[in-house]
Amino acid sequence: MTHTTTKKHYEVAIVGGGINGAGIARECALRGISCILLEKDDFASGTSSKSSKLAHGGLRYLEHGDIRLVFEACHERERLLNNAPHLVKSLPFIIPIYTSSRRPKWQIKIGLWLYDKLSGFSRVRPHKMLSKEDVIKLEPGLNQDGLVGGAMYYDAQMDDARLVIETALEAEKYGAHIYNYMKVVSVTNKQNEKSTLSLSDTLSKDTHSITADLVINTTGPWSDTFMKNVNEHHSDQLRLSKGIHIITKSEIKDHAILLTSGKDGRVFFVIPWFGLTMIGTTDTDYDGNLNDIEITDEDTSYLLESAKTHVPGLSLEKKDIISTFAGLRPLIKQTGGTASQVSREHKVIQTGNIISLFGGKYTTFRKMSEDVAKHIHSQIRKGPFQPLTETLSHWGGKIKNIDAFIEESANFDMKTYGISKETYTHLVNLYGSKYSAVLEHAKQFPDGLKNIKDTHHIKGEIYYARDIEKARTQDDFLRRRTKLALSNKTSLDLDSNDLL
Repeated sequence: MTHTTTKKHYEVAIVGGGINGAGIARECALRGISCILLEKDDFASGTSSKSSKLAHGGLRYLEHGDIRLVFEACHERERLLNNAPHLVKSLPFIIPIYTSSRRPKWQIKIGLWLYDKLSGFSRVRPHKMLSKEDVIKLEPGLNQDGLVGGAMYYDAQMDDARLVIETALEAEKYGAHIYNYMKVVSVTNKQNEKSTLSLSDTLSKDTHSITADLVINTTGPWSDTFMKNVNEHHSDQLRLSKGIHIITKSEIKDHAILLTSGKDGRVFFVIPWFGLTMIGTTDTDYDGNLNDIEITDEDTSYLLESAKTHVPGLSLEKKDIISTFAGLRPLIKQTGGTASQVSREHKVIQTGNIISLFGGKYTTFRKMSEDVAKHIHSQIRKGPFQPLTETLSHWGGKIKNIDAFIEESANFDMKTYGISKETYTHLVNLYGSKYSAVLEHAKQFPDGLKNIKDTHHIKGEIYYARDIEKARTQDDFLRRRTKLALSNKTSLDLDSNDLL
């Protein structure tokens, strides 16, 4: 499959198809600004699918004094819960407290009280302190030596890759042109002239050329590299930090655990993840190849050993690792301190026709996208700038109570399409209010409603991913349209030609 740009000039060309690029494309399209979104690989294939998959205020940022960031993130978390309820769901977190803990019980209680206050009416649920017996009952696999109690607070878990894809599809719905596997080979940036972008389809090798009044740099870890290619005097704005996660077959209960590594005092999580367990993340400075991030034995050992110390009941060994993934955080450059201490704030810088977004935190992407849209609006539109996305439902976000909807509608749809309750539940949870579009698309194919071997997925999801969600390779489907590549499903009956 190839795709060809149908327009030669845009008011805005956005380079980088992660969550920020998709968010800005949506903001522009909603305002009638002609825009194109360009991604050299697949949407969300970089940092935006390599996160801890949490929509959270950032409890640990309170310790660094980032009050404004936590306040903003808590409110954006609530918007995600309301606007994309199929992709963002509340999740309780347990903090076990030990006699040796760096933060005593009273300090954690004050921190959680402040976290609730900053969340205001946007908090998922109020925190509660736990006795030692409460903690053991909730998570019997925890190390109980020196355990004195704990706390429970609430944040949210998200499907990071699909959130990007759905945001990009929303942008397309409102008029944006969106292209994955479209590399920007070169960009001109001359005073008082439109920018010319030379493009190359990385799969078909077709070449194109477009012009734009403004170019938006949302390439994440590649942002400094992008700017150096158009401005030799550009000074680096980013400090890159590598974060890895491991997926294991051990299963914890319906809550996450917030822990502190005994090695370096860094906070990390043990998180339930679709019947498996995700452990992460590391946070180490990185200056290697941006396109080939190596996961070392030292990285995996750090997470395994840190987790085993606190949760020996999980019996974690290297042989239990099902999959791993690594990403780079594009943090604002600061001198001194460890990578985990660097602020998750963002900044917007304009150089000629190019507006660059540096830094930031996934949970606050909507607000960051809005900030960039203000810069764009002030230069190519007249009149006041109005927020448009605070209450806007996402692509599949029109079902607000997923569980209640499934109970009410399952029997009718199961009978109509001949699918099981498990498959129906999976489809509604993954696609939200677009589940029926998936089923209608699937039934056009002879095998569309058949299950993919050993899963609740149907073959029709492959065709929907290809025809509607812009998937162009199997990896697009297995890693970002679904999570099958990170699961323990190793015998999938996929036709190698399904997505070509």
